[in-house]
Amino acid sequence: DAQALLHELDESNLFLIPLDNRGEWFRYHHLFGEMLQYRLEQQKPDLVPVLFHLAMCWHIEQDSIEEAINYAISGGHFAEASELVSDTAMYLQNYGNRNLLIKWIEQLPAEFVVKHRLWVQYAVAQFYYTRFIMARRFIEEMTSDEILDAIEDGTEREICFSYRDVLLATIELH
Repeated sequence: DAQALLHELDESNLFLIPLDNRGEWFRYHHLFGEMLQYRLEQQKPDLVPVLFHLAMCWHIEQDSIEEAINYAISGGHFAEASELVSDTAMYLQNYGNRNLLIKWIEQLPAEFVVKHRLWVQYAVAQFYYTRFIMARRFIEEMTSDEILDAIEDGTEREICFSYRDVLLATIELH
C-alpha cells in the first residue's frame, strides 16, 4: 500500500519532506532526489527530458509557475520555459523577485531571450539594482546587429532596435 509506505517513511524521517499538514504531498529529501536523478541519468538518459516535461506540465496545472519554469529549464524545454518566463516577467518585476527573473533569463539560450524580448526584462531588472555595466553587456550581446538583422519580421526588428537604443541611452545617463 503506497499510502502506508509514505506514512512509514514520513514517520521515520527517511527520504521524504512533507509539503502540507495533511500528509498528502511530499518531496524527496534533496540529497536522495539528487541520487535518484543521477541514477536515472546514467541508466535511462532519454527518459530525463520526458519526466522534466511531465513535471513542468503538472506544475502548470497546479499553478506553480516557478516550479514549472525550473523543470522546463532543467529538462531543456526552452521554448516553454521562455514563454512562461515572459508571461511571469512583469509580475516578478513589480513584486520584487528580479533576481529570480535574472537567473532564469541567464539560463535560456539567446534565441529564446531575443524571441520573447526577455533581454529588455533583464536590462530593467539590472537597472533596478544599478548594475548598469551588466545590463549594457547583456543588451549588446543579445542585440548585436547580426542577431537583430536575423529577425524576419521587419516591425519586430525595428521595435528591438528602438528598445536597444533607448536602453543604451538610459545607461549612458547613469
